[in-house]
Amino acid sequence: MDEPRHALEAERQIPGYNVYELDGRWRAVHKRDRSLILEHHDWRELAWSCVGARISADLREAAEELAIRMAEPGREWRTNGPGSGINV
Repeated sequence: MDEPRHALEAERQIPGYNVYELDGRWRAVHKRDRSLILEHHDWRELAWSCVGARISADLREAAEELAIRMAEPGREWRTNGPGSGINV
């Protein structure tokens, strides 16, 4: 196997990732979380996988923030049943 080539061409860049070409495949390594590595034989599919991973990470982070906020004293869940309106 050849050494991965760092793809520096503008059309191969994926925001938040370092992109490498190796043996007919593409590899994207997340710039902050180096353990997040995605590979695909088609660069377009790799790009979409990176978008999906970014969305998943954003949703996970938002869920964690919401859980922290909901655990704060004085916050309560507003469990509205059907037709009960909004409790303020």
